[in-house]
Amino acid sequence: MAPRSGDKACCQAAREAALQHQSTAGFSKEARNAAQIACLKGMGALEGQGGLSEPDSRFLRDQRPCGVDGEGRIVLEFASPSETAEAGGRAVVTRLARELRAQGLAAGMERRVAEAPRKKRRARTYRKGPPTQRVLYLPTFLASVTLPRSRVPGAEFKRVNGDIQLSLLAPEEPGLPYGVYPRLALIHLTTQALLKRERTFYVGESANEFLALMGIGDSGGANGASTRARDQLRRLCVTSFS
Repeated sequence: MAPRSGDKACCQAAREAALQHQSTAGFSKEARNAAQIACLKGMGALEGQGGLSEPDSRFLRDQRPCGVDGEGRIVLEFASPSETAEAGGRAVVTRLARELRAQGLAAGMERRVAEAPRKKRRARTYRKGPPTQRVLYLPTFLASVTLPRSRVPGAEFKRVNGDIQLSLLAPEEPGLPYGVYPRLALIHLTTQALLKRERTFYVGESANEFLALMGIGDSGGANGASTRARDQLRRLCVTSFS
């Protein structure tokens, strides 16, 4: 059977695509498509001639041609050397290669072991100095029902979130705690209690020293951080939590 002009063009296109990419590890999309089309046409010719058993037909259809090498041979890749050797021993592969040559679709068939995909190497990063952020802890219930954000009139404050209810009770003077400083104090105390695993631990010899442990500087004045923090500590210490 003489090869048709369309088949010759298909084979020529596959060879040209292979020559363009033969220096790379993989094949171009054009070469892969041309190889698959050529194989399908060769299999169709074998089935038309009859005598192609169902196992042989299923085996051929399970193959995935990956491209055409520089000599115009269709390349089949297999996962291991044993599978490659097994495919080489099957007569149907030899028959398909002979039919491809007869039809002018390819110069034959080549079998090889597929290369394992290369893993991308991640650049190593090295941390210098102490950790940029340490782990801090807060009582569980305060994650759901927090302290007041701003000044609350009166001596009682309640907040409900689902099944959790927080009730604060404090004297009229100095009043209920609010804002960021009571929360910082509770976070600091909870973290120290968890890290030391003790019911009592050192919190400093004075209020200023306790604030310094939390990173709050000794800045005076009516609106200074130390002044506002000391006021909130007084409020926190006289407040009952329930």
